[in-house]
Amino acid sequence: MHKYRFRYAKFGPARFASHLDLGRALGRALRRTGLPVAYSQGFHPLPKMAFGPPLPVGVESDAEFVDIAFTGELAAAEIVRRLNAVLPAGLVVTGVQKLPPKTPSLMGLVDRFTYIFFFIISPEDTTAWAKEKTAAFFAALWQKEELPVVRKKKGGKESGEKRVNLRPFWYNYNFSFIEQGLLQVVVDVAYGPQGTLRPDELLPFFPAGWRLQKVIRAQAWSRGEPVLPVAVHRG
Repeated sequence: MHKYRFRYAKFGPARFASHLDLGRALGRALRRTGLPVAYSQGFHPLPKMAFGPPLPVGVESDAEFVDIAFTGELAAAEIVRRLNAVLPAGLVVTGVQKLPPKTPSLMGLVDRFTYIFFFIISPEDTTAWAKEKTAAFFAALWQKEELPVVRKKKGGKESGEKRVNLRPFWYNYNFSFIEQGLLQVVVDVAYGPQGTLRPDELLPFFPAGWRLQKVIRAQAWSRGEPVLPVAVHRG
């Protein structure tokens, strides 16, 4: 058996697909490729694949990952060509790598994400004075020891709500005015057993006048190194 790690982009209509929907779509696409995919045993065999950490619904991404097992060794370029020919709109494979034996799983590998927020702002907010004001806002936000949110507990005996401090999960930030009326904010957040934060949880802490255009997961990291780095171009 041969395992390959795929990096793919998820954008446009695909950003609204759930993790379960994504698994089904990829399973159908793999069957259509004619590639020697390895399947599980039983009455309902499924492709042997393992996804990376799930993406929040509605968020675009240039850094999604899935490990897929095949019964034979394949040329990376051929796998990418065949998969991209049958994937639904909004899903594009951007890289693939053959995995050596005993490679850690994606869920145990990723420890940080980079997200990019794009905000529509007033054209007046791109003046030198406004840039200083934005820098002061982020400096003050960065100094806070607590960024509290309330999360719903998942089922079981502990159903209800719990208060969570997001601040320990926010690693760094930068911002830039990429054009008149458009602000780009880049943040790195923790991921793992210690906890994480969702992009939407940060939004209430930003100025109400910033109108969110979109959010992109731009990179996944493991111990300071990008997971399967690929330069993405969507045309």
